[in-house]
Amino acid sequence: MTRKMRLTLTGLLCSVGSAQASPGYLEYGSGLSLGTASTYHGVPGSSQNPAANGLALPKDSGFRSGILNLANIGLEIGPVDNFVEEIEDLEDALDQENITADEADALKARFDELLVRIGDAAYLTLDVNAQVPMFPMVFRAFGGAVGVDLGVAATVRSSVLDAPLVYNEVQEKMETRTAAYIKSGIFSRVGLSYARPWHDLSYGPLNGTVHIGGRLNVIQGRLSKQIAALDSSSEDDAFDRAQDNYDANEATSTGVGVDFGLMFAAERYQLGLNLKNLTAPKFDYGPVGVNCASIADEGQREDCFVAQSFGDEIALNETFELEPQATVEGLYRILGSNWTVNTSLDLNEVNNVVGDKYQWWAAGLGYRSQRFWLPALRLGLRQNLAGSKLSTANVGFTLFGVLNLDVSYGLETVEYDGTSAPRNAGINLGFEMPL
Repeated sequence: MTRKMRLTLTGLLCSVGSAQASPGYLEYGSGLSLGTASTYHGVPGSSQNPAANGLALPKDSGFRSGILNLANIGLEIGPVDNFVEEIEDLEDALDQENITADEADALKARFDELLVRIGDAAYLTLDVNAQVPMFPMVFRAFGGAVGVDLGVAATVRSSVLDAPLVYNEVQEKMETRTAAYIKSGIFSRVGLSYARPWHDLSYGPLNGTVHIGGRLNVIQGRLSKQIAALDSSSEDDAFDRAQDNYDANEATSTGVGVDFGLMFAAERYQLGLNLKNLTAPKFDYGPVGVNCASIADEGQREDCFVAQSFGDEIALNETFELEPQATVEGLYRILGSNWTVNTSLDLNEVNNVVGDKYQWWAAGLGYRSQRFWLPALRLGLRQNLAGSKLSTANVGFTLFGVLNLDVSYGLETVEYDGTSAPRNAGINLGFEMPL
């Protein structure tokens, strides 16, 4: 293990310490604060219930649109508490020359467990969700409400594939297959939805209208993954090599997704069911660890053989499926006020494009006045019931009816180099047409 390997590992942790895409896992606009429930605080988006299209339109208006939603950015980091000092100790020990067999055994006993913990905990996931200007939009047509959404979502996950230290008796030094593992997916999506009132229902306390809706999503996915040895003869570090190899390992494929929604809307409350990705579209990753001997560049050839060696832990040829997911939601207007309470719950967990598991529960409290100069307010909590099981506290504002600012802040923390930081966070700034 060289100083370059230590710098690469520390670089991953530093990137993590300084800071949470496949479509639908990172909310944008007011959804960052309130979750996936259909509310009146924003135009319905890519993961919200398509049956709510018409409910988002003012009664005296037939059109509503986003104006400019800046990219929604989120970060999630692993529990990398106090790894940096241990990695520095590992570097100091492994920089020794002429290591004896007994010294090698001592190094393995001390640091093999550390490498396992790095493989389990040292990860950084970056999510970005961006909409094309003027989208999403909703307008009345064909006896109902039509929604159009154009956007791009991306996810990048950096982690480490760990391998034990091995003593090279000939060169009297330690070696390891430990490698940086970077997965990414970029999705461009066109969504077309339609909703209309279906049935008036009056039965006991149920007195309202059932709305139905559907959405057709055409999604292009560009997926890539790289495995780069941290202990390499190349002059470039692992993350530089992974960046250089991104295009070579990228695969592009297209899928079609179908969503279906139901919404019961009464005077003071609404209840909904949203079924997403019913067709389970699939997207291919570019292969890794194939035809290694034919690669001319020595560093890339080493990386290819290292990728092969991890074939029992990861898929060298991989297909990602955008799994179906069901979400229930509810909203209640507090009597005699401009406040609403909402909640949403995913009924099953799904994997995102880089393998992180998600099943969200969210609850929110929103205020919106009829006076445009009074700020709207959003407060929320969000909990991932699967995977990392992290939670966030969320707050959002709308100024003058058009400017939205929403922020999420993780409730779990991590210690890095003596500083405490949240394990996940997100932010969104955008403009939309007022109600």
